[in-house]
Amino acid sequence: MCGNAEGKLSVYESRIWKLGRSLLPQSTRLRVRIPIIKGIVLYKSVVHKSYSANGEDLLIKTRVDDGLEVWYLDIGAGDPRIHSNTYKFYRQGAKGVAVDANRGLLAKFSKVRPRDTTVWGAITRDSSLGSSVIYWQLDPWELSTTDPHAMREAVNKGARVLSEAQVPAVDVNGILEPTFPVDGRVTLLNVDVEGISYEVLNSIDFARFPFDYVLVERDSPDEKFAYAESGSLSNKYVRIGSLGPTDAYSRVGLG
Repeated sequence: MCGNAEGKLSVYESRIWKLGRSLLPQSTRLRVRIPIIKGIVLYKSVVHKSYSANGEDLLIKTRVDDGLEVWYLDIGAGDPRIHSNTYKFYRQGAKGVAVDANRGLLAKFSKVRPRDTTVWGAITRDSSLGSSVIYWQLDPWELSTTDPHAMREAVNKGARVLSEAQVPAVDVNGILEPTFPVDGRVTLLNVDVEGISYEVLNSIDFARFPFDYVLVERDSPDEKFAYAESGSLSNKYVRIGSLGPTDAYSRVGLG
């Protein structure tokens, strides 16, 4: 796992952002945010060998034997490098499918991660609700969402709405049907969608697509461990750790 140094770094990051919000005007914060994040990511990748925000990739890596191939479905993939739970595995030869409603971020995948397949659109609570869904692109981009409650909450905390647009509604099982590997590769599911993580997770048919490992960012602190206690992961997965807002699960029987 990531150890005490990684945990301390996350604490320092939080303090940096809080200090910046109190001392710097928003215009200045927006200009320096990305360079600071890139510096933190570079430090983590060199010192901790992690590209995740809280060392999630290291947690999964400790359970995957060297030499085993990995395939992933990354829902709400975001940036191909920054705070990515799958980039470490890509660098080690893995590939998979990246889903995001932000076309600009997906365009970066074609340059940084050409082996990955990209899908533009949003996994929604119920894909039968329509062929498209409203997507609010926010600054910071990590808070972008299709959930109006999550959007309003983020704005109340200082995020900015950059755009509001209709994006395709995507059926997650439709993506998995032709792509989920049957050749023995280690399979990893990463879910990071603001406001509707629980619903998206429970829309996946785990009986047909038995992922080996699942990483999911909680929508709120009180949802901790909820995925393993009820819903689609109940009796099929066991929690193996929590890092920051992310819970990690392993399929029952993997050891």
